[in-house]
Amino acid sequence: MITTVTSEPGYERALADYVRDRTEEALYHASLLSRQFIEGGMGPDEIVALHFEALDRVLEGYQAREQLRAMSDAQHFLLEVMISYGVSYKDYLELVLAESIRDVATRTEAEQLRASAAEDANRRMDNVLAMTVHELRTPLTVVSGNLQVLQRLISAGQFERVPHLVEVARDALERLSDLTTQLSESVRGAPRTLALTPVHLASIVARTCGWAQPLAMSKGIVLKYEEEESRTQVLGNVDALLTVFGNLLSNAVRYTPSDGAVTVRKWVTGDRARVEVRDTGIGISPESQGRIFERFYRAPEAARLDVKGLGLGLHLVQQLVHAHDGHVEVESVLGRGTTFRVDLPTTKSEMWNEREADGG
Repeated sequence: MITTVTSEPGYERALADYVRDRTEEALYHASLLSRQFIEGGMGPDEIVALHFEALDRVLEGYQAREQLRAMSDAQHFLLEVMISYGVSYKDYLELVLAESIRDVATRTEAEQLRASAAEDANRRMDNVLAMTVHELRTPLTVVSGNLQVLQRLISAGQFERVPHLVEVARDALERLSDLTTQLSESVRGAPRTLALTPVHLASIVARTCGWAQPLAMSKGIVLKYEEEESRTQVLGNVDALLTVFGNLLSNAVRYTPSDGAVTVRKWVTGDRARVEVRDTGIGISPESQGRIFERFYRAPEAARLDVKGLGLGLHLVQQLVHAHDGHVEVESVLGRGTTFRVDLPTTKSEMWNEREADGG
């Protein structure tokens, strides 16, 4: 069992080799490391912490300008490690679930109960794996997009935007760590509760816009964020709301052709906060609009584009919005674009005041 992030000197050596030489052999070592982490019981949050501790030591031998290039290469190295970790995670899940089934078997000799436990475990594994594929896509896309932009900026000697892009990529990697930790807890059967606290909606929406910006730029799509002058608070879960708006923005950019536009608006009406994500993309047929929130449903319009997906994103969006006592709706015209609107109660709304009075 790996107990501290400083117990893996091999990671620092592999990272230093890749930053220095950028060889395929170093990336192969990254994939081997990820398997060792899983076998040793190391979690994703420990991997990210290990990476940044190792990076600080690796950068000591570089000049300021070289450090920018080295930081970009290091982000690529960590991305390879986390992708390999995600692929190997299936084996880890199967191991955990097998142990769970054996535990049930030792508590009872009833074959029927053992069969039921195995069926439930397999169903849970399938659900978690499907959610893993979908949920990890957004932060991985953010990091990948930022790396592409960073490489162009560094090659052109334009360093003004580099610190911001590195910070966004680091933010996305921390999000990746949080997601994988939550998924690990889920497969172990740990209870998942949605802790709600007063949060500023604008900062959450702006953060997801920052994630989507590199991919939008790479496709030549204009991404705009329009906000009323207000610091709107909702009683919400930051991670859940990041998932809601991250999925909506990811879809908007993915299904909008080059030279299109995605516009995000936030405003307040009475005691309700509203966020709108509008694109000029391929649109959704009336028949599909009635089904897009179903689990595993993919609209034919999206399938024809050969864009990979499991049909989980909008189902998850609706679940999380409902968990906030909110509402999500869609308007769309084929070939002209789609608009999603999320309606959430503010912390001043009567609904939340009643909940707080009841101790909820």
